[in-house]
Amino acid sequence: MKISTNEGVIINLSEDEALVLFDFARRMTEQHRVRIDDHALRQLFTNIHSELETRMIEPFEPGYDFMLARARTAVCGVTT
Repeated sequence: MKISTNEGVIINLSEDEALVLFDFARRMTEQHRVRIDDHALRQLFTNIHSELETRMIEPFEPGYDFMLARARTAVCGVTT
């Protein structure tokens, strides 16, 4: 998956990386588990969450928690 900005920066992510990043950005913007005092950083997480949300179907599928756990394992390089 590629994420690009208006300035031309492109970030390439595997599907597993995108899913883990989506979940982190979602928690940062929706659940407020971590307080982000920097307005620009808070907006960045909101933008990342929005961009990924428009491109991904996994967060809306049954079994999302299992898919996320598998993606986290894959990103860490841990084999089971």
